[in-house]
Amino acid sequence: MDLKKKFIIFICCILFFGIDITHASNGKVIKVGFPIQQGISYIDDNGEYAGYMVDYLEQLSLYTNWDYEFVMVDGDTNTQISKLLNMLINGEIDMLGTMNRNEAMENLFLYPNYSYGTTYTALTVKEDSQDWLEEDFENWDGIKIATYSGLSGRVEQLEKYANLNDFTYELIEYESLEDTLNAVLNGEADATLQVDIAIKDGFSAIARFSPNPYYFALYKENTDLLQTLNTALYNMDRAYPHLQVELYNEYFHSYGQFAMSNDDKEYIESLGTVKVIFCDGDAPFQYVKDGEIKGLAVSFFDEFAKKTGLKYEPIIVNSCAEMRLQGHIMAFILEQF
Repeated sequence: MDLKKKFIIFICCILFFGIDITHASNGKVIKVGFPIQQGISYIDDNGEYAGYMVDYLEQLSLYTNWDYEFVMVDGDTNTQISKLLNMLINGEIDMLGTMNRNEAMENLFLYPNYSYGTTYTALTVKEDSQDWLEEDFENWDGIKIATYSGLSGRVEQLEKYANLNDFTYELIEYESLEDTLNAVLNGEADATLQVDIAIKDGFSAIARFSPNPYYFALYKENTDLLQTLNTALYNMDRAYPHLQVELYNEYFHSYGQFAMSNDDKEYIESLGTVKVIFCDGDAPFQYVKDGEIKGLAVSFFDEFAKKTGLKYEPIIVNSCAEMRLQGHIMAFILEQF
């Protein structure tokens, strides 16, 4: 279900359950810093503002009646963020998203009580790799992980994660982030550590760990906005508790290509030839034409067999009713044992 449909259902739920929406500001325009970060805040192919933050703010406006003015600056991503942080300190913008929270930052900005998303440390491999599967811990022993000094904090998180899940690894030190990425791409290393919401092209995550919430930060004098934001975030979480998960999956979670572990391959091979019942007369899913079984179910099994190495023999019955009857008979026989 896309977000537009969910939005319609969400509005219906508000009307039905009578959930209060706070309109603390009457069409107030909030200046929001907008660094270009793929998946988080970017300009799409139609020239529109897009990303996790944009979708979240659209939902938030239901509770605040805020309008947004997105403020962009020049430079690479780090330069943009640096400029926008200075603008937030000086009150030139009202709010900036995807902000960490600690004592030093709280001396500079106001923070709401509630986060609006979570980042993770991601263990990433080359995107087309078939050797390393997601959370396949027992086959990770000895994985070579490229790192550099800037990843020291994430390496500490990796150590805890590896101890918890009982796998070993080897660290290979490089001079820079770019060097670690290139090491994986050219095969010198198997994996490297990245931030899950900023994984580089050509990589996919096989693990996500050490969650860290992020927040909207406000200009230090914006106490009135902070109160409105706190109330809105609280009410929105009650009405739409799965919003963050849905947006995360939409923008940051890639399931990648199909892959199997060695254990799975060995198990499939051990099955030998599997007999699979198909029934005639259930087009377009399964039916007989010119003496051969056809349909979507057959296409699925053919593709599944191709991907997994599964060997199967089709058994054709005259109808699905007959197949169900045979299934009941088999269930009865098994019960007798």
